[in-house]
Amino acid sequence: MTIRHMRILLSILRTGSMAKAAEQMHLSQPALSLAVKELEGYYGVKLFDRIGRGLRPTQEGLRMGQCAQRILELFDGMETSLRDPGAQGQVKVGASITVGNCLMPDWARRFRQAYPQAQLLVRVDDSQALTQGVAEGELDLAVIEGVVSDPALTAYQVMQDRLTPVCAPDHPLAGSRRCTLEQFACQDMLTREKGSAVRALLEGACLRAGLSPRIAWQSVSTQALVQAAAQGLGIAMLPHLLAQPHLEAGRVVALRVEGLDLDRTISLIHHKNKYLGAALSAFIRIACPQDDPQVMQAAASQNKA
Repeated sequence: MTIRHMRILLSILRTGSMAKAAEQMHLSQPALSLAVKELEGYYGVKLFDRIGRGLRPTQEGLRMGQCAQRILELFDGMETSLRDPGAQGQVKVGASITVGNCLMPDWARRFRQAYPQAQLLVRVDDSQALTQGVAEGELDLAVIEGVVSDPALTAYQVMQDRLTPVCAPDHPLAGSRRCTLEQFACQDMLTREKGSAVRALLEGACLRAGLSPRIAWQSVSTQALVQAAAQGLGIAMLPHLLAQPHLEAGRVVALRVEGLDLDRTISLIHHKNKYLGAALSAFIRIACPQDDPQVMQAAASQNKA
């Protein structure tokens, strides 16, 4: 099995099509078919089922793809480190909405100053999509909200944050500034889309109390949610980092909900098998100055062994 075989296998897995993979890799379809046959013959397994005109990976194909992804990450990391000690390659980073708004711009500026020849590519998305992107190798690392449960990922704590329920100053609950969880769940909720850490925390807290939140608005835009709250359309659930300027300006007021734990952790994640070159390690130290990524990865490797 060669590096070329692994790249072909991953391209077919990602595109789900021999034709698309051939186009992506600038190779002929017969060349890709031959590579797959060589892999299947060498290992004595079937990697794809051909159903109609499509390809569906077998369990063996998926397992080989996961191994190939990790091997290629290490190989590409070695290539970048040895051929490009000045860190001229790409660093692909994911950021949740809160992180992208409040933290990533400063980190990116500091990273550019330290590594002006490196190309920092930032993707702002919900935490669930970013976690998947890191696990599948599409992203080198990501900074997300919430708990990381995937054992294949290494997590560093960046900071603690909390969600803040906010509403218009003339909202019925604004007078006392505090309410019960039952009163809170009966209000129109203005919250993020499914898959976001904010939505998961809200629904999880209500579910544990045997309640169901009344979702009136859902949006990928926190700006849209806070504007709706300011107009008296409901209660918006906002990360405190994003809520603070609107609270200080008096557009909205904060509510305290008894029995509702809205504390959360913002974490930086990368795959445990990800090769951490100079540029990636530098970015981690910028976001998590209390941690040394090289020491943590070495410790993780020893524990795994």
